[in-house]
Formats: sequence, C-alpha cells, structure tokens
Amino acid sequence: MELRSPAAAANLAQIVGEALLDSGQKDKAKAVLEKALEREPDSLRVKEALLTLEYEPEFYADEVDRLAEASTRVDDQTVAVRHLVRAARIQRLENAEDPKLEELLKQIFAKDIDEPSANFIYETVLATASRFDEIEAHHKRRADRAPDHGSKVEALRMFALEWVQRFKDRDRGVRFFDAAIKVTVSNGTPQMKSIVAAYSLMRQVLGERNEWGPLLDVAELLLRKLPDGEDRLFVAIQAGQLAFDKLNDIPRAKKFFAIANEVAPENPNVQDFVAAVGLDEPTAAGSMPAMPVVADSSDDKDDDKGEKPAKLTKAERKAAEKAEREAKKAAEAEAESAAEVAAKGDGDAAAKAAA
Repeated sequence: MELRSPAAAANLAQIVGEALLDSGQKDKAKAVLEKALEREPDSLRVKEALLTLEYEPEFYADEVDRLAEASTRVDDQTVAVRHLVRAARIQRLENAEDPKLEELLKQIFAKDIDEPSANFIYETVLATASRFDEIEAHHKRRADRAPDHGSKVEALRMFALEWVQRFKDRDRGVRFFDAAIKVTVSNGTPQMKSIVAAYSLMRQVLGERNEWGPLLDVAELLLRKLPDGEDRLFVAIQAGQLAFDKLNDIPRAKKFFAIANEVAPENPNVQDFVAAVGLDEPTAAGSMPAMPVVADSSDDKDDDKGEKPAKLTKAERKAAEKAEREAKKAAEAEAESAAEVAAKGDGDAAAKAAA
C-alpha cells in the first residue's frame, strides 16, 4: 500500500506519532497521536500509544513493573505484548541505559519477534552502543522465523535496505541481499523485488574488493530463475563483461553473453561482444548451465595488483542510482507495511511489518 493511498494517509499520523514515541520524543509524539486519534477514534495502536504517556514520571519504575507483571497474568499473547510494549516504551523514555529495557524487549520477542516498536527500540539501543553484530544476528533470527519462503525473502531484502540506509553499512547490506537471492533461487519463490538494484550494490561492494568470482556465482544463480526481460538482460551483460574484463574467462563470458543474446540480440553490448569474441552454441532459453567457479586471479598478474574498480558504465550508473533510491525508500516501505497492518486490524500482531 502506497502512502499516497487514502488508507495510508489516514494512518500516517499514527505512524509518525508512534515513531516519535519510540524515538523518545514524548511531547511531540503526544501532539501527533492526539491528532491521529481524532482521525481514527477506534485505533487500538493509537490508544495504546497515548496510554503509555499517562504514567507519572516519578513513579515510572513502579508502572514498568506493574505492566510487566500484568503481562504474565493474561492468556492472550496479543494483550501480553501490548502490556510489555507499554512497559518498554516507558523504560526507554525514562532510562534507556537500564538493562531492564533489553530484558523487556526480549520478553516481547519471545511472544512476537516482529513487533515493530520493540524492534525499532531494540535496534536503536544496540546501534547506540555500536553492537552491530547483535543487530545482524537478530535480523537473521527474524528471517529464519518467517512463516514461508516468500516472507523470508522479503524480510532479508528489507534488512539489506535497512543496513544500507539506516546503519550506512553496505557490507552487511550485501550479505543480506546475497542471502535473499539464494533463498529466492533455492525454493522457486516469487521473484525478489529490485533484483537489479541488489545486484548493482553487490557489484559495487564486491568490486571494490576485487571479489569478482563470488559476484559471478550470484549472477549464475539469478539467471537460472530470472525470466526473459530487462533484469535478465542486465545481469547477463554485467556478468559477461566482468568474466571477460576482470577474470579473462572467455568460456564463462560467452555463456553469459549467450543468454543476453537470447533476450536482446540487438543490444549494443551484445553485438560488440559477438563481433569481437563470438558465441558458443546457443543456451536453452531460461537456463543457466553449470560453470566452474573461477577464483579471483588478482595475484596471478602483476599488472592487476592494486587495480582500481573500473568506472561504471551508463547502465551501471543507472542501476546504482536505482539501488540508492531503493535504499532511501526503506523507511517509507516500513511505514507502508505498518499502515497496511493497521488497516487490516490493529490487533493482528503476528503480521506486523519489519521494524
């Protein structure tokens, strides 16, 4: 659901209000949430967020303990999570450095590992302390608990975008994109969104380290599943050029360009390669023959040592720009997901979007 849609617009105040509350901006959050309640008087999430702000600051510790204890006396896990989220929010507002905050958050994750507010607060606490390995491990746990492969792919993709945009860590972003691609191709799940953007980011990051072999391995995996179209053409051409220019692996380059030739024989890059090198026997449409992995040969040639990454082609620049735009939309995508959940029903905790 796009934020331009009426349903998303109705939930925008709720999304912003909760984000402010979870960021510790109590006064601003209250004003926005009150407006949200005017628009959505039946919104349980808005009511819960406002209820959080009714505690007395001097007695906040007692209120946190009361809510935590109340969560143990209810059979409804959704209600228990609501109690714990309120407790965690109060603790975060009053004393975020107290270990009790993490204890509360972990109690929430034991009941609902995808609770959005809990995840946002948890990641903020860990990031503030530069505990990024723990955030990565938490993301992996969340992906592993996805209800199906399609959900797992989307979770991994969103985590990749979060690492690129929120935490400015392209290396971890690439790891999650790589995991998303491997899950996609291993189980025949629906095609992952923004394949070109993901592959372009991987090309930049791995290329800076001259790790061309792993990049071509990813291309092979993708080409076994990608249908004919622009994405398939882009990956095939990119991989073919890298195999030819970086690894001097002519047979491998021919196989990539054979696939590109099937998709768009009129493409100038394809025509240039065919004219200069030629192609082997045509590859069956939709297939990607197994090819030996060629290790990075940067140490084999003296003139390759210290090689700087090649300048991006026009197509690569466009893809890189697309990757950057995709990363910048991560926060919006999270908001869209949260709005969609709210539109379906405020009490549906199991389907909450990734924080």
